[in-house]
Amino acid sequence: MGATAVELDIQFAGDSTPVVYHDRSLERMAGVKGAIRDQTVRELSGYDIGFRFGDRYRGLRVLTLEDALALVPPGVEIHLDIKDYAVVNAKHLRGLIAVLKGRGGLERCLVTSIDEGVLATLAGADSEVRRG
Repeated sequence: MGATAVELDIQFAGDSTPVVYHDRSLERMAGVKGAIRDQTVRELSGYDIGFRFGDRYRGLRVLTLEDALALVPPGVEIHLDIKDYAVVNAKHLRGLIAVLKGRGGLERCLVTSIDEGVLATLAGADSEVRRG
């Protein structure tokens, strides 16, 4: 569609897998109570997050960051906004960095958070990560 950048909201599943999801809870999109952090990535993959929005969106699933990176064309910058709905720790951020490096996304990603502690921990984990 000609976009030169995309923004993805990042949360961490109960098994620490980074996933793309905006809302604080699963209720609006998946029709179930609970938060992303309350579920493993395997459990999250079973929810249809498009069913409330008509047939065109049926079957949409919560994407892992790894899956989302595979969908973004080369040359498109990626802005990752780490949501602060649950505590984000060094293990979460090391996993995020590993996904970025594994998918060749480190140099085209800018990682942001309103939590300065997250950004400091990110800097300590890998000084090459661009932060905003």
